[in-house]
Amino acid sequence: ATNNDEQYGTQTPCVGYDFLQGPSVSGGTVTLGLASFNKYPNGGGPADSTETYNYMKGLNGDGTPLINPTNSQTTPFNVSGDPVSNVGWLDTSPSDRRLMLSSGPFTMAPGAVQEVVVGIVVAQGQSRLASVALMKCYDAAVQAAYDANFSLASPPNSPVVTITPRDGEVFIRWDTGSENYSQPPYVWAGYNVYQGASVAGPWTRVATYDRVDGITTVLDVECDPDSPVPLQKVKAFGTDAGVRYAIGLTDDKVRGGPLNSGSTYYYTVTAYAVGVGEFQQVLESPFVPIAVVPQTPPAGVDQSTTGVSTVAHGQAVTTPPGTPLSTDVVSVTVLDPASMVDASYQVGFKPDGAGTVWYVVRTQGTQVDTVINNWSNTAPDENYPVVDGIQVKILSYPLGELARVSYQTAGTQPIDGVDVGLRFFSGGADYAFDLFGSSIPSHSTTTNNVELRFTGGATGQYAYRYLRTLDGTGARVYQIQDYVPVPFSVWDTDANVKLNAAFLENAGPPPSANQNGQWDPNTSGNGGREIVWVLDQPYFGDNTPNMSYFTDPGLSDFLAGNVDARYCVWPYALSAGASPANGDKLLFSTSIPSNRYDQFTFTTTAAAAFNPTLAKGELGRIRAVPNPYFAHSTYELNRFNRVLKFTHLPARCTIRLFNLAGDLVRVIDKNDGTSQATWDLNTDRGLPIGSGVYIFHVEAPGVGTTTGKVAVFMEKERLNNF
Repeated sequence: ATNNDEQYGTQTPCVGYDFLQGPSVSGGTVTLGLASFNKYPNGGGPADSTETYNYMKGLNGDGTPLINPTNSQTTPFNVSGDPVSNVGWLDTSPSDRRLMLSSGPFTMAPGAVQEVVVGIVVAQGQSRLASVALMKCYDAAVQAAYDANFSLASPPNSPVVTITPRDGEVFIRWDTGSENYSQPPYVWAGYNVYQGASVAGPWTRVATYDRVDGITTVLDVECDPDSPVPLQKVKAFGTDAGVRYAIGLTDDKVRGGPLNSGSTYYYTVTAYAVGVGEFQQVLESPFVPIAVVPQTPPAGVDQSTTGVSTVAHGQAVTTPPGTPLSTDVVSVTVLDPASMVDASYQVGFKPDGAGTVWYVVRTQGTQVDTVINNWSNTAPDENYPVVDGIQVKILSYPLGELARVSYQTAGTQPIDGVDVGLRFFSGGADYAFDLFGSSIPSHSTTTNNVELRFTGGATGQYAYRYLRTLDGTGARVYQIQDYVPVPFSVWDTDANVKLNAAFLENAGPPPSANQNGQWDPNTSGNGGREIVWVLDQPYFGDNTPNMSYFTDPGLSDFLAGNVDARYCVWPYALSAGASPANGDKLLFSTSIPSNRYDQFTFTTTAAAAFNPTLAKGELGRIRAVPNPYFAHSTYELNRFNRVLKFTHLPARCTIRLFNLAGDLVRVIDKNDGTSQATWDLNTDRGLPIGSGVYIFHVEAPGVGTTTGKVAVFMEKERLNNF
């Protein structure tokens, strides 16, 4: 009626009744819906059974039909308009109403059973009309639940999150358990990382990591108490950026600025699923807040001792003779030194249907555990779990695809790749198609293994020389010049066939030292643009070029993209005068994916838990914060929660606090894995201390002692006498 209710004030709530399922007729094959809706004021209802039955049929009490005054049409539904949009037949004199929802007619035999389902929906918005709109929005969820026979999908489980505090930083990592989600038609989609303003929020989304599946931003209807209409709001913030399992944060995403060591912050990681086309398309796991205090490691913890051995590649003892090693590359990256352990690890492979999955087994003493299992990813991304502070990645390519470019020498490597964004040889080698084009597509699996065999300066074979210059119109071209000797030969080692080759020189502003008719990369940032191409055709012979490279416009300009180039390498000299030695090789290796016989092994070393010498050297860093303490500190949640902290402590120590008279005020025994301790500014008897200067004495077993001063100014309490 109005926004003024004697019980609820201006926020008048609303109750609605949803007739979800009526009685069944025709032998149970037809379910009736709502037949009529009627209303009457308290004390003004039907006088007898005849009037009651007329109301049930959607008539007036005297049996005359209901007429909708807005369209003069007969209707069994009284006041059927929409008060939110102010459309249709509305109650013009609202008061204390009795409501009648009826369905029928139907007949029940003695002993028969009928099932009727009604939903009662309550909502309270910011006004009476907002409450009606909110009730209708909630009712849409009620209807969806009924339509699903109340078999509603649950959100994924929350991932298990671990946070490592660092000095001015937090490192957050989580497990993969939520991905075992199966609630069709919902599919597991990704993770959200949040920072909270408090343990109860509100929460600010920091990052989203989602599967690459085409599902990115997803909207859902949100029932907003402030709005008279349901709102479409973004509930999934995916970008198809890929899944990952760790993030390091140095910024306060709630208040801005850096994270402060010693302050408490709140984080949570959720998993979410998406059901495209469902009433609620996004289901997100519960928020499980974790409080963390950025800080240095305890004094004496030596993280410089952590390390990972070289990854060794071998085969199982049961490997059939002649089985080649795979070309897969296993890398191990330390992400969280504080979580590392002394252990050995083995990466193995096993068949999974038509494919292969891999696993990691950890051995600590006599205990053997599988810490990663049935993992299939072998792409160059971040979709790899973090276990024991390390991340194991496997880089693999389909059988026959270029998988590695490496330099082989008995001495010091003289050249490396110019990083132009290619995948191999420091960014300077790959399929030729990926640089300046080729008639051979990228990722071809029919190009075989190739070797550039260097001669140390002598002629290995002849190669087509192209020049980077401009044509008569001023357009950039890589124009063929001649057929000249080069200090290497090119071999397809699978077919044992010598291949044609080409290389580029840079005309540059004349005169150019690079334009000398020879392949000789230099130490400049682009190596002089002495790019080498491995061509697909067998070697044509010394001094006998294939003239089509000179006469065919599609071949005479390399930038036309029609040259039959398999691979390319863009090199530069690592030092002045450095050049490949006789016997050196540049290897283009095609992929042999790992199988059940391949094994990769490595070991890790944990941080030294306690180094007394290191801890002794850090005693001088111990501080009382804030110092001086003026009535309060930023660590405190309220005026009754006094917090003064001591930082850079060893894991185990005793702090004794004295006043200037030498009286012992408080003893704090610390024995945990942190570098901080808290004093609530109370004495050992639980009484608040007075303002003054206090001496703190820190004693660490096996390390030594240190002392310091802290000034405290307590807030004065004033009492007014009346």
